[in-house]
Amino acid sequence: KAKVLPSNQPFEDAIKWIRCDVCVQLVSNSYDIVDALKAAAVNAERSGGPYVAPPREEDVLEALETVCNPFSESGWWIRYWGIQTLNSGYEARLEPLKDYMKCKRHCATVAEACDKIHQSSAMDRLPGLLFKLKQTKGSLQSELCRSECRARDDLVEQLNAKGPTKRLSAEIDNEKHEVVEEKEMDVEEMIDRMGRTRVGGSPKMDVFSRDTITEMQAAITHGTKEQAAMYDPHVNDLTDEEFLELQEMFKNEKGHEYPTAPDFGDTEGKQLPKKDPTSDDSIANEEPQQEKKKTAKQRLEAAEAEIMARIDKMSDEEVLTLIKQLEDEEKKKKQIG
Repeated sequence: KAKVLPSNQPFEDAIKWIRCDVCVQLVSNSYDIVDALKAAAVNAERSGGPYVAPPREEDVLEALETVCNPFSESGWWIRYWGIQTLNSGYEARLEPLKDYMKCKRHCATVAEACDKIHQSSAMDRLPGLLFKLKQTKGSLQSELCRSECRARDDLVEQLNAKGPTKRLSAEIDNEKHEVVEEKEMDVEEMIDRMGRTRVGGSPKMDVFSRDTITEMQAAITHGTKEQAAMYDPHVNDLTDEEFLELQEMFKNEKGHEYPTAPDFGDTEGKQLPKKDPTSDDSIANEEPQQEKKKTAKQRLEAAEAEIMARIDKMSDEEVLTLIKQLEDEEKKKKQIG
C-alpha cells in the first residue's frame, strides 16, 4: 500500500521552480514589515501620541525572524499563494489566491522555499538594506532576487532545449484550497508563539498534531502544571498564577462545555484523551515511560484540533480577549527578563 504523505509535506520537486517568485514576495513583505515599523514611529510623533522609538537594526532583525513562518502574522502572506503547474506539469509558478488558506502542502512548499532563500548568503544584506530603506521595493527585489530568477530562467531554457524529463507531482493540482478564518490564524499564531522557542527558533510545518493537542488541552484544562508540562515543557515558563489564569480561561469561557476534556478525578460522562488501553486511567500515572519515548517533535507539537473546536464555540470578542491576555503575559515576562 502506497504511503500517504501528511497534508503539510512540501512538494520538494516544485521548490526550485518557485524560488524566484517566492524571493520576490519575501522581499516585498519584508519591506512592508519594516516600512510599517518606521511609519509607526513617524505617525506617533506627528499625532502627538505616546512616544514610539524608531526601529533599531535589531528590531528589524527580530521583525523578520518569522517572515517565512505561515503560522506567524509576519508570515501570513505565505497562505495567500498557491502553486500552479505549467507546460503540461513540467514547471511551476506561484499564483495568488483569493483569500488566506489553511496551511497544507502548497503552503508548506512556499514556506520551505522561503526558508531556504531567507537563509541563503544573498539575503544576508536584507536586514541592513531594509533598516536604511533607501531603495525602492522594486529595486531591492531586482537586486536580491537576481540569482534566484536567473536560476529559474536557466531551468526553463534547459526544459525548452532538452525537452521534458520528469513531471512535477500530480498532487500539486489535486490539492483543494480551504479558506481559513482570521480568528483561527490568530489562535495558530498564539500556539506557535508559545512553542517557537521549543523548536530551536525554527518553527516546523508539522508542529500541529490533533492527538497531541487533545491530550495537552486536557492536561491544561483539568490537570496540574506538572501534568501539562509533560506535553508542553514551555508550561514550566509560566508562573503558578499565570498557569491558573490560563486554566480558568479554558475552563470557564462563558459556560462553554468541552466534551473531550477529561476530569482527572471523576471521569464519568467525559471522554478521555486517546491512550494505551492497558494504561492506568489517571493522567498522574499515565505512562511516563511512553512519554519519554516520544520524540522531541511529538512532545512539542501544539496543534489545532481541540482548540479549533473551542474557537468555533467562542465569539470573536472572546477570542480577541484570550489572545490579548496571553500577549499581556508575554509582555510581562519580557519586562521581568
